Amino acid sequence: MPANGRDGGRSRQPPCHTQCPPARPPRATPHIAATLPSAATPVRTGATTRVAPLLAPLPAPPLADVGSPRATELRWDANLRFRAAAGIHLHDLQAGQDDRIEGLFQRVRLGARFATPDLEARLQLQVSGAFGAKGPGEQPVGVGMQAGSLRWKLPAAKGLTAEIGRMTLEYGSGRHIARYDFHDEGNAYDGVRVSYRVKPYLRLDGLGVKLRRNSAQPEQERTLFGLYLVGRPFKPLTTDVYLLVLRDGSDDDRADLQTMGLRVDYRPIAAVRVEFEGAIQFGTRQPNAAQAALDHLASAVAGEVSFSGTLGVPFGLGLRGQQYSGDDGTEADTSRAWRQLYPDVVRHIGLLQLFAQTGLRQLGAWLRVGASEALHVEIDWRSNASLAGAHVPGFSRPKLGLPGGGWSPLGAELDARLIWPALPGSTVLIAAGLFAPSDELAAKLGDRLARQLIVQWTSRF
Repeated sequence: MPANGRDGGRSRQPPCHTQCPPARPPRATPHIAATLPSAATPVRTGATTRVAPLLAPLPAPPLADVGSPRATELRWDANLRFRAAAGIHLHDLQAGQDDRIEGLFQRVRLGARFATPDLEARLQLQVSGAFGAKGPGEQPVGVGMQAGSLRWKLPAAKGLTAEIGRMTLEYGSGRHIARYDFHDEGNAYDGVRVSYRVKPYLRLDGLGVKLRRNSAQPEQERTLFGLYLVGRPFKPLTTDVYLLVLRDGSDDDRADLQTMGLRVDYRPIAAVRVEFEGAIQFGTRQPNAAQAALDHLASAVAGEVSFSGTLGVPFGLGLRGQQYSGDDGTEADTSRAWRQLYPDVVRHIGLLQLFAQTGLRQLGAWLRVGASEALHVEIDWRSNASLAGAHVPGFSRPKLGLPGGGWSPLGAELDARLIWPALPGSTVLIAAGLFAPSDELAAKLGDRLARQLIVQWTSRF
């Protein structure tokens, strides 16, 4: 073909006298995939249009790996929660819950996740407060950062990652370190975490964090260091071994404590689950009223057996018990009261959140009717007792019984929840709690039933 043929001399490829090789495909252009909160969102990429699926809410579970997207990726998520709560006689019992017990409340979270094959950035902003609140600075916190962290794969070893910033953490069943998401604000932790994972058998975390506070916290207040090992020697069995070091320089209760524990989660068959967790706490502790630091030795033990199946409708039922040591005043130079860390109080103490994890014994049972992912009802009953001669771990902290007298009944709590996935990504919760004090506690605080009712709508995008 002449140089000034039909292509005007622009072609430099000689004519093919034999079969020509296939043309090289154009090189892919890197792109950022933005997914909006809809079930099918068209995304323009180069000259093509694809449909992005609905994304699960972020952040990822605490034991998830850094994602490995093939291209740089940007994802958004949103979480909106509206709650109406009414409490009756909770103030009469001087329950003193940390969470809000009466009023109309809202919590809005907006998050973004930016990821490459080796680096992930996570940001989640939160607005939490009562209806009609003036703005930031009111209780609960008006505006804040719930999460903001960088996590990256370290080249030193496969499966090794590091994360720094504000994180949401939860280990095991959340008895000692939890997100506590039912709370108006939830727990968040500022610090560093280094993780090593061998799928699916092993996960080792090393962390140094502070719990996020509503107000400025002193430099030496409540710093937590720890090693947390999760092992799965075979599929039905998961074991957790941990060492947590708490350093608290606050004036109310200065402490330097080590917590060592073991948790076993065994599922011999799909319908049966057995869980046990035990821990000891040792170190030094100086409560506000103490003249000098005391030796500290405390213990905690908890267990649960549950069964799930179908009898016309899906159901689940279980038995549980837990005990936290306390001080009855018989040992003047030793502290025996378990020092609570960062638990999920609603999950492990009850909907009314009446007690702290110290000097407390609970025995209870629960029943679920309906599949957990569909409309279902949960009923939870707990019998509570405090160490005789020790301060009750709640209310106005009266003392019941005499030192060395075993355990004194506090009363029973009955909680009921109806959980309805009304729409995809949206859930309605209707919950009621009732606490009936024991005769001994009623003689101190008054014979009145404490009740709470909660109606809540949550939507996740």
